[in-house]
Amino acid sequence: EQGQDGTWEIVNPALTPEAFRMKGFTLDDDAVIRLQDNAVAAGEKSRFIDAGYLYKGRKSRSSIPPDRFPDFLEYASLVSENGVRETERGCIAPSPYDDACQYCPYGALCGRDPTEGARKERSVSPAEIAEIVRRRKGE
Repeated sequence: EQGQDGTWEIVNPALTPEAFRMKGFTLDDDAVIRLQDNAVAAGEKSRFIDAGYLYKGRKSRSSIPPDRFPDFLEYASLVSENGVRETERGCIAPSPYDDACQYCPYGALCGRDPTEGARKERSVSPAEIAEIVRRRKGE
């Protein structure tokens, strides 16, 4: 809501700036982080991406060192290829994230009961991604 002084106030406490920060992995490279948020300062986290200059030179838990970034790209290909194989085999089972059903326009098609609960995902670290790719390559 807009206050009398012309400033805007957050009406819904769940809609904090953190709620709008893009999640995911980022290349652990100062130039890349600066291209995504040129206002982030030392000791701060970016307002836009899940990275920043946090402590001991580390950007964030989701930052990927440049030597592991090719593994990350290979992992993305493996996940995509797996999705294609599942689709080709006819696997189109709905597995929505939390609260997705209330926004999804395909509820009448999938027939999923929103009271069944959401899919829970385990996060994967950059080190785990590298290990998965190396095992897949037989290294």
